[in-house]
Amino acid sequence: NGTNGIGTGLKLPTGAGSGKVLTSDANGNGIWQAAAIQMQTVAVSAGGAKPFQNTTGTDWKLIDFFSNVVFDDAKALYGAAYGWNTATNSYTVARDGKYRISLNMYALGTVSAVSNGYTANAGDNWRVAAVFNNVNGQAGKSTMPFISLTVSSNDQSVFVSGVVLLKVGDIINFKTINAATGGASMRPALYYGAPGHSIMTIESL
Repeated sequence: NGTNGIGTGLKLPTGAGSGKVLTSDANGNGIWQAAAIQMQTVAVSAGGAKPFQNTTGTDWKLIDFFSNVVFDDAKALYGAAYGWNTATNSYTVARDGKYRISLNMYALGTVSAVSNGYTANAGDNWRVAAVFNNVNGQAGKSTMPFISLTVSSNDQSVFVSGVVLLKVGDIINFKTINAATGGASMRPALYYGAPGHSIMTIESL
């Protein structure tokens, strides 16, 4: 800036942080902004057939078998406090913005349920939801990905995806319930945890 080299130089502003980049505003002033780097977190399930037993129609159970993390950009860029936590089976948001949450669940049918030592009734209504900040009452809101399964004799692999606006520190986890009436509380929702069966993906947009 300036003729004959007068006033040249680079002054770094405050505000640097993990994952931020230095850019310019319209007047040429340097500013730190969140990078446009896309982050992906992918975790797959483990443990084989697993029941999730609710006792009431609002007793959503945490799906706790996404224990194999394939990769986690949020954790790599922003530190261990963010991304997928295998101890709590939850995702902590590292950066404000839009995120796509995708979930594939492999649900057992009545035949597989019996072969694995459980009972499943055809017609039962199993539901899976991505839950915002651990508030069960939000599990059915359209802003979060949501699956509803009607149990049949055959196994089902069901995929759902949704886009949500999240802020730093928000927490996402996945819960399930058998929402059928007439004794449903005595029967668990049953899913199969194994690589290639139940998969969770969270990515920034």
